[in-house]
Amino acid sequence: MALFSRIRTSATAASFHLRRFSILSADSPTPLSAHQKTRAALCLLKSEQNPDRILNICRAASLTPTFHLDRIAFSVAISKLSEGNHFQSIDTFLRELNSRPDLQHERFVSHSLILYGQAKMLNHALTTFDEFYNKGYCRSTKSLNALLVAAILAKDYKEAKRIFVEFPKREGNLEEAKRLFKSMVNKGLKPDSHCYFTLVYFLCQSGDFETALRFCKESMEKNWVPNFSTMKALVKGLASISKVEEAKELIKNVKEKFSKNADAWDEIEKDLPQ
Repeated sequence: MALFSRIRTSATAASFHLRRFSILSADSPTPLSAHQKTRAALCLLKSEQNPDRILNICRAASLTPTFHLDRIAFSVAISKLSEGNHFQSIDTFLRELNSRPDLQHERFVSHSLILYGQAKMLNHALTTFDEFYNKGYCRSTKSLNALLVAAILAKDYKEAKRIFVEFPKREGNLEEAKRLFKSMVNKGLKPDSHCYFTLVYFLCQSGDFETALRFCKESMEKNWVPNFSTMKALVKGLASISKVEEAKELIKNVKEKFSKNADAWDEIEKDLPQ
């Protein structure tokens, strides 16, 4: 009986493998290469509407984001599923992929975040980011930028700005904040006051006071001024690198545009080197 059970299990597994293989190679007498599998999957995906069939086609092709053609196939599959409102299938598929041993790396995690954004499933992208952040992935600009792209693809610009403001603070990473700021501008997003304030804060924390001054001036031209503690750190930082005149000019501009804390600024100015 046990022998029969093992034979039946083996036969079932072989049958399943054959079905997966035959999805992509019904007309081919020989096994397909990885490239041929992807091309066959793309041809099938373009006309397929059934969500289960779409997932089976992708599984049979063993897609990976390493290859450009595979990334196209991923995108086509997600588009087809989202057009049919098969969002549960998308989540099932991406979670299945995220558990694959060969895809346990930041490159695929970043790609899956973008695919969630493409499907307008930003909450799932945020959850996935947090899960992999806790595993030690998603700790670089690559994954943060992918999350930002996901928000833009989902057309959730408010969330995109929140990602820029809040997420770099997890690591206190200035370079991530600067790159994300540049990425936002390049993608057509207009940074708001919180984006500027965050960047000026990180620049002051890292001691890059000249760059902080440049972004602070941009912000003030839009009538946005960072909070008093950040501005005070910037003024003192400029003075510490012998940029006393720039510090005084900044205080003057702040007092002209914003009368609040004028007395405090007078005290700070008195303490600057003469």
